[in-house]
Amino acid sequence: MKKFLLLFIVVLSFNAFAQSKTVGIKAGYYFPADLKSGMILGFDYGYRIDESVSIMLGTDFYYKSINEDVSYGEAEQLGVKIEQYQHLSQWIGWHLPFTLKARVEIPIQEEAIKPFATAGLGYGFTHISYENLEQKQSASFTYNGFVWQLGGGIMFGLGSKSQLIVEALYNGASFDKDVSETRFTTLNSSGFALRAGINFYLSRY
Repeated sequence: MKKFLLLFIVVLSFNAFAQSKTVGIKAGYYFPADLKSGMILGFDYGYRIDESVSIMLGTDFYYKSINEDVSYGEAEQLGVKIEQYQHLSQWIGWHLPFTLKARVEIPIQEEAIKPFATAGLGYGFTHISYENLEQKQSASFTYNGFVWQLGGGIMFGLGSKSQLIVEALYNGASFDKDVSETRFTTLNSSGFALRAGINFYLSRY
């Protein structure tokens, strides 16, 4: 009985991994509610269930760094004019959600162009840090919680197994953090992302 059960699991696993695999790599700009706008990178990996539906695991990484500098003007060194600066402070923020998502491709007559919609649920982290370099003071905090995503866009055929992706995405990521038994704070990392990238099919459905 155990041998038959093991064989059944192996067959199911083989069938699952035999499906068409899809990989997406994307880059763009993120506009969060309570943070500074900055670059966002995305990566998706999953399986194409049929010609219209894909199930994927995805992650996105937003990062922004802001330095406050003061200029002391030009100085001549070795016959060359060099601008002099001093770092006063540095602000860093990043947001990292992990999601399980579905992508539905909408069939149209033009096969090389495919509109699509995506929806996902997952868990995310937001980290903020600030350092005053002159006064040697620093502070940081991290929020985490559930996230959800809704988006859509267009895929343009490049080759038999590659597509250009252009998409707009809303990332819902408002996190609460307990300060005491009766007090809590909220950080809203939610926002819109506009980005483009490449999608690959590792094996054709």
